[in-house]
Amino acid sequence: MGVGDFLLKYSNPSFYQAKMTNMASYYKPIVRSGSVTPLWHLFVFTGLTMVTAKYLAYGHIGAAASRDEKEKALAEYREKHGHVGHH
Repeated sequence: MGVGDFLLKYSNPSFYQAKMTNMASYYKPIVRSGSVTPLWHLFVFTGLTMVTAKYLAYGHIGAAASRDEKEKALAEYREKHGHVGHH
């Protein structure tokens, strides 16, 4: 599948309508039977969405802070103990 085919497939509303139909045909009998499975699927989906959004929004800040802290600690260590370089 080329890039053009990929873009056409995922930009076509009928692709998403088919996915929703498949999902409805899967979940409808499960919901009617009173199963807890759809609730757990919703919990997992919500959790993954929240973790992903938090990482995308704030992950780089935490990584940069950690990197800066390590660089500062390494500079302090080298100032106290000297720097020999790589062996």
